[in-house]
Amino acid sequence: LDLGRLVRLREARGRDFWAGDRSHLAHRLAAIDWPPPLIALTLAAVGAMPLVPGYMDEPGAWVAGLSGTLAGIAACVASFALMVGATPDPEV
Repeated sequence: LDLGRLVRLREARGRDFWAGDRSHLAHRLAAIDWPPPLIALTLAAVGAMPLVPGYMDEPGAWVAGLSGTLAGIAACVASFALMVGATPDPEV
């Protein structure tokens, strides 16, 4: 999600998409004084959200829990969007 957002953002700003900057979500969270361990745990938790509902289905049938997996993906995307929206853009 972060990579896709940054590619679009950099191209919209007329910059090379591979050019580094401080716009990654981790950098934005650090800019509002989140400690690095909390940033790492938060990003890992958000990234794992699509997996959790599937594992909560009956054992061995997590692949069949498509609706749970879709709910996890939606939760991941929503959490990511909320964090991006709640943090300042360093380029503005």
